[in-house]
Amino acid sequence: MSPWRAGLIWLGGIVLIGLSLRIALGPIAPAEGKVVAPVDERVYVERFLTRDAIIWCESRGRHDGVWGDAGKSYGIAQFTESTFFELSQKAGMDGAEWKSKEDQLMLLAWGMENGYGYKWSCWRRLMRQQKKRA
Repeated sequence: MSPWRAGLIWLGGIVLIGLSLRIALGPIAPAEGKVVAPVDERVYVERFLTRDAIIWCESRGRHDGVWGDAGKSYGIAQFTESTFFELSQKAGMDGAEWKSKEDQLMLLAWGMENGYGYKWSCWRRLMRQQKKRA
């Protein structure tokens, strides 16, 4: 089964409809406010929709001129400069640029796949919400 299938996830009053690193929002909640996806697509929901939810939470999908954490974090994935360069070194992304949207998206994807999701406050929030639902 392809991991690129579309899916829905309920997140605090909005529905995220996503493909990997693609954000779409709808104002209508799915039935009973639960994840709408076959059970065998749980990995897809956890990896790809969580990534989209982090992007939405951190920057609403915007990149240029988006500063957070009192001017410490920048861009679509709201990396601090130190975290960006720490993870880019671990990922082997030589020459990665902190303010590059593409580099932030690639590094966010790498971070999520390699156990660094906890570096984002939105990831920690999503994990708390998922535990409450379980």
